[in-house]
Order: sequence, then structure tokens, then C-alpha cells
Amino acid sequence: MIHRMKAIFLMLLVVMVSACELDLLDNPNRVNTSNADVNFILNRIELDYSMNFNQFSDPGMRLTRMLNQGAALYDNAVTPPGSDGRWSVAYASILTDVATILPIAESAQLFVHAGIARTIRASVLMNLVDAFGDVPYNEAINPENFNPKTDDAASVYAAALADLDAALTNFTAVSKLGATNDLFFAGKTDNWIRVVNSLKLKYYLNRKLIDKSGSTTAINSLIASNQLITTSTENFAFKFGANLSNPNTRHPKYTDQYLPTGGGDYQSNSYMGYLYSGKGFTDPRIRFYFYRQTIKILRM
Repeated sequence: MIHRMKAIFLMLLVVMVSACELDLLDNPNRVNTSNADVNFILNRIELDYSMNFNQFSDPGMRLTRMLNQGAALYDNAVTPPGSDGRWSVAYASILTDVATILPIAESAQLFVHAGIARTIRASVLMNLVDAFGDVPYNEAINPENFNPKTDDAASVYAAALADLDAALTNFTAVSKLGATNDLFFAGKTDNWIRVVNSLKLKYYLNRKLIDKSGSTTAINSLIASNQLITTSTENFAFKFGANLSNPNTRHPKYTDQYLPTGGGDYQSNSYMGYLYSGKGFTDPRIRFYFYRQTIKILRM
């Protein structure tokens, strides 16, 4: 009996030790940098960017009364928690994923993937500065630092410009494979080069307020290069779908406003009127900002 109990005890001990050893093993189904697919990471970055761009543009449209603000008082319309979404998507999602994809893509000589990632990161950094001013950058997305210090807005803007210059280098390098899964331009580098140069134009237009001479020279050079976005097919615009669910691929504003109970936003009539005739001429941006939906009523 004693020998039998010893045998059972030893068997239990072996099982417990084995279980402990199994707990220390890596999960074979877990995605990590050694088995991640750069195409899927790139798609995640692009999908998050389409969301993040809307998160940044929506408050600006409300503050300038392009859209209904929802409250007469600024303190009621704009609150710190209202920025949580764009902040977390920018840092926890996009910037983290870009930092993940770059070494993988460049070591595999997938330079188009790297160039796209850098272009999107540059745009996000400029959006962060335009919205918040000084923001974390050098100490950001460090898992050991939950309270990163902010960096001067000018230095973050400069980091964005460096990313754009590096992206141009990526797009002109010889890549082993293209990025045909790219959700914006199917990996067409000419389109992405135009996006980069157009973002650089935005950079220098904003910098012109503090560096008029240098920015003017850079702007004239970009215009002379004839490598800016000039047609609708070159627009840096995410193409949403028409699927209602599983997944919902529609534009966020279409999803929010075309509801059975109706939408909550409306366009400002005074703003539209100002763009139409307030300057003595029709503002050319009006065709991009507004779409007039007309309904034909059939009379019996």
C-alpha cells in the first residue's frame, strides 16, 4: 500500500512539473515579430489611420461650425475624455504598429511597405501637433514608461519631415515585392510619392508662419517638381465600402447619420452660403466639402 501511494505521489509530481514546464513555453498560436505577416500589419495601420483621420477632423469641423457642435459653450462641447479615442488610436495602434513593421519590412527589403508606414506615421505626427501642440514622441510607445514626457512641437514636426524624406528613399529603392494589398493605391509608388510631397507642402505651409523665407523656397521647389496630388485618382482618400455588417465597411459618418432614427449632424447654412458667395466668388473647395442631394418627387 505504501509503495502504491509513493508511486501515485511520484506520478502527480511528474504531472505538476510537466505542467509548470508547459506554462513556460511560448504559445505557438501567438503572433509575434518572427511570424507576423507584414501585409496584415500594413492593412491594420491603414485601417486605423482612416479612423484616426476622422477622429482628428471631426472636432475641427465642429469648432469651425462646418458641422453642428452639439453645445453652445466650448467647455461643454470639448472635454479631455473626448480626445481619448484619437490619442489611443494614434499611439497604442498606429505608432506602435509602424515601429513594429519597419524593421521587419526593411530587413526583408519590402521597401514599399516601409515607405507607406513612414508616410502614415508622418501624417499622424503632424495631426497630433496641429491638435495638441507639444506631444510625447521620443519616450512614447515604450512599454516600460507609462508617463512619457512631451516633446517640443517643432521637434515632432521635424521628425515627421524626416519620416517623409525617408519614405521617398523607400519608394525609390528596389523592393523584393510590391505592396499590392495596400488599401489606398495598391502599392503604386508614384501615387505615394505624390502623397509624400503633398504632406511636405502642408509641413512647409504651416512652418511658413515662423520661417517664411526657407518655407517659401521649399514650397516653390515642391510645386516646380510637379509631383503633388493633382487629380482625384491621386487623392490620399481611403475608399470605404457599402457593406452594412460583418464587417461594417461604410464611412463612419455614413454609419452614424443614416440611421432609422435619423442623424444628429447638419451642415451650417451660413457656412455654405459664405463659401458660395461670401467672398464675391464661389470658393473652389465647395465641391469637395459638400454634396447636394436632390430628390425627385413623382406626382400622380
